[in-house]
Amino acid sequence: MANFGRPNTNNSQFFITSVECYHLDGTNVAFGVVKRGLSIVSEMEKIATDEGKPKRPVVIADCGEIPSDCDNWGYCDNDITPDNLPPFPADYEDLEKYKELNEKLDLLSSIKEAGNIFYRNDDFIKSARKYKKFTRYYNHFKDTTCDKKEIKMLDAFQLTNLTNQAATELKLNDFEDVLASSNEAIKLDPNNTKAFFRRGVANIELKNYENALDDLKMALKLSPTNATIVKEFVRAKTFLMEYRKKEKLQYKKMFE
Repeated sequence: MANFGRPNTNNSQFFITSVECYHLDGTNVAFGVVKRGLSIVSEMEKIATDEGKPKRPVVIADCGEIPSDCDNWGYCDNDITPDNLPPFPADYEDLEKYKELNEKLDLLSSIKEAGNIFYRNDDFIKSARKYKKFTRYYNHFKDTTCDKKEIKMLDAFQLTNLTNQAATELKLNDFEDVLASSNEAIKLDPNNTKAFFRRGVANIELKNYENALDDLKMALKLSPTNATIVKEFVRAKTFLMEYRKKEKLQYKKMFE
């Protein structure tokens, strides 16, 4: 605990440690453990840096106090969609009851549809959260089965989810995340037009014009009559030509 004495301010702080911290021995007292929601800590770790400043903001948008005599923490999504499962599988005590493939696919479908609902409502942040939630449940189911038929069906569901997620991340201008989602989709299906197209658009925005052209060429090969792909291909080609022209002028000035 690090407490400077003023309540309800940032001067009253505590630390959550995910590894042993010997440098805190003798200076701080451990007064509790994370009993629920530990996966959230793991998600926060993914955007950590050695310098201590996260790659993107981590914000507590809504919080409250759980009474000491409360047995039901109510740690579930509570929104306009039918999906009310906990965001992280590790916090769902009844998850092991889903034994049959059709039960697992129904659960995943409900999460994906929740993401689709938010997407149709232009609420892309909540939509992205649902698609990422889908991936966590997909990973749990895939890690706990050896049935090849079941894995194939789970992968097919995840492929659609990943392309949906990439579309949402494009709306949010999270272009690095688009690349990651599209890469995973292409691993599952090396001929997925949507994944190549969305990765190509993200590469344009990241000014990776040559990579964008490669992606969009592949997308055009898979869907040669798609006007939207043609439009983005022309845009990427134009940007690359302008970039090379500027680069040529800069080199010319260096040797004048």
